[in-house]
Amino acid sequence: MSPQNTDRVLNGERNVLVMFYDVRCPECREFSQVYRDAFQKRSREVYFASVNAARYETLRVGVSGSDNE
Repeated sequence: MSPQNTDRVLNGERNVLVMFYDVRCPECREFSQVYRDAFQKRSREVYFASVNAARYETLRVGVSGSDNE
């Protein structure tokens, strides 16, 4: 997900699970397998998106349901 497609992804039509990650974060790498497993099991019910938090830091602010609220 990027600033260019955020509105399209978060349009309210589907539930969305967004994984915010940083390529330098070891915990993010570990969690990525959990995210992939969830995608394989639930991709028909939930839209899965990911955000490189280091690259798109401004996207972390204002996403409903994030830990920034």
